[in-house]
Amino acid sequence: METSSKRLNAGLSLAILLAILGLGLWVRLPGLGRESLWGDEINLAYPALQPTVSETMELVQKPHSVGYPVFLHYWMKAGTGETFLRLPSLACGVLSLLLLYLFLDRVGSRRVALTAAFFLALSPAHVRFSREVAAYSPQIAVLIGAALFWIRALEGNR
Repeated sequence: METSSKRLNAGLSLAILLAILGLGLWVRLPGLGRESLWGDEINLAYPALQPTVSETMELVQKPHSVGYPVFLHYWMKAGTGETFLRLPSLACGVLSLLLLYLFLDRVGSRRVALTAAFFLALSPAHVRFSREVAAYSPQIAVLIGAALFWIRALEGNR
């Protein structure tokens, strides 16, 4: 049975985590679509405008990033515009804060997990990548998520 202090600590940690996620969103969201797309963003978005996925893949300049323009190809069927195109990166940026917390809470401590999530929320590079039409933010989220699932698999002996 949990003691009341453990429940209080868990509740406080959850409140702090939610505040960190809110902070992460707050520093990433304002003015998301204010600036026009620039060179690298255009190089990813333009191929995605093609009528078919095969045409999209033919125009991709960086072969290691084919997956993201293909994702954009389907994403852009729902809408376009600077803000809309940057939303997946923003979502992955905030998601990576949660995933980092969950990973470090498993392998370290809750305090370490909250501290790391806080610093990642304010990391200038991570904030910038979360505000661009680029594969960086989704790749970071996938890598942290993969590490979390790897640890969970090891713990479950699966």
